[in-house]
Amino acid sequence: MKLKKQISRALIIAVAAFVILLIPVSLLAQSGWYKLTIPTSSDLHAVCFKDANSGCVIGDNAIFKTIDGGLSWTQVQNFPFGEFDDFTFESLCYTNASTGWIAGDLYVNPPGQHHKVILKTTDAGNSWRYSYNALSESGLMSVCYKNPYVGFSVGGEVILRSGDLGVTWERCLYNSSENDDFTFTSVCFINSMTGYVAGKVYSDPPGILSQVVFKTVNAGTNWTEILRSPGTGLNSINFCSSNSGWVVGAGIIRSTTNGGITWILNATFGGLNSIYYLENVYFPDPLNGWVSGGLTNTITNEYLNLILKTSDGGQTWTQQTFSTGKSSDYKLNSVYFINSLTGWAVGDGGVIMKTTDGGTTYVEPNNESVPESYALYQNYPNPFNPETKIKFEIPSSEVGESPGRWWMRNADGVGLVTLKVFDVTGREVVTLVNEKLQPGFYEVTFDGSNLPSGVYFCQLKAGSFKDTKKLVLQK
Repeated sequence: MKLKKQISRALIIAVAAFVILLIPVSLLAQSGWYKLTIPTSSDLHAVCFKDANSGCVIGDNAIFKTIDGGLSWTQVQNFPFGEFDDFTFESLCYTNASTGWIAGDLYVNPPGQHHKVILKTTDAGNSWRYSYNALSESGLMSVCYKNPYVGFSVGGEVILRSGDLGVTWERCLYNSSENDDFTFTSVCFINSMTGYVAGKVYSDPPGILSQVVFKTVNAGTNWTEILRSPGTGLNSINFCSSNSGWVVGAGIIRSTTNGGITWILNATFGGLNSIYYLENVYFPDPLNGWVSGGLTNTITNEYLNLILKTSDGGQTWTQQTFSTGKSSDYKLNSVYFINSLTGWAVGDGGVIMKTTDGGTTYVEPNNESVPESYALYQNYPNPFNPETKIKFEIPSSEVGESPGRWWMRNADGVGLVTLKVFDVTGREVVTLVNEKLQPGFYEVTFDGSNLPSGVYFCQLKAGSFKDTKKLVLQK
């Protein structure tokens, strides 16, 4: 009897090991941002998920859906695609598990004409049909529905509204002078009555380009301009509550905490050697938010992907790294999170990135091995060109208590941890980490592509702990 039990146990272990070997690597837990595989090289412009498993991505002549969180993708063929049609799908949203909307541009050649188009699905994205199709000089850039009945879409000089499930669409009126030429790029509603649109306006005379935001409190009947500031325009607007909102544009992030009455310039990016393209902003809650885009090095002409994160409502932003390594030649056009940990980003060339830990990169995510003290290690390699790895350790706040019990009682982390890089003058160059972290072993990548050769200093601060290491960038 004992022999049979031993054989049975060995057989179970062997079968379990075999099953584990069959599990794709992408199913195993990964940290930070990592790439998903999708069968397309078309540029992707938007991503939206209904839950942790069901989602959709759209782009140039492309609609893909997934039911397993992005491990596999199915191309949707059932939409009105003609022989001479060239679609650019720009924006995507769902109102429930079955009903969704896509806004974009349709170029038909011949005869060489653009159309503003909105597609609708009522079968969870398996098929899409026209909800709106109108001849125009340009397409639509954004669509937003807070319920299946009332929706809005913007693009060019138009704000569209539908109050009958998308059967008909009408133009909304907004204040505009004869000298103003508006381009609306993004629309966001917090409920069926209150919403915002963002974009740019060119006023001639005097020939000034400005960032602009409009607001409605009566479901689009009236729109009031609440922001106009000189700049190259805004690409995305997002509100997660009636008061908290953010807009992004070329190298800038603005926020409001009073429903758009006043706007604060949170951060500016870029300088002598770099240009930042901030394409999309998304906040699942008032504290945690992400911005996706791209970064150009004007010296090397290198083009890199970009994801910025905040965990304090936008007061400070951290540039996140990618566990699959640095990727170039594309930008990330859209980012979407279903909570503060799980999110996706899509971009040019059919790139899809995913994270299940908010984008933080762990070295050893091992709950059974918790450091006993804070530590900042010397970067490696050093000197470096242009990237280097920086490792650090975060201990339990109650040394001696079992790791399992500690983690259960301290789910929000040990407190704010910052990891910053400074130049020899003491000027802050970049914030690598600025968030609450669980105890554990961490590693981040510092990319000095846009910095000149020289000596820099990396400083880790957590509570009363502070340590600094010398970094040498040698190009």
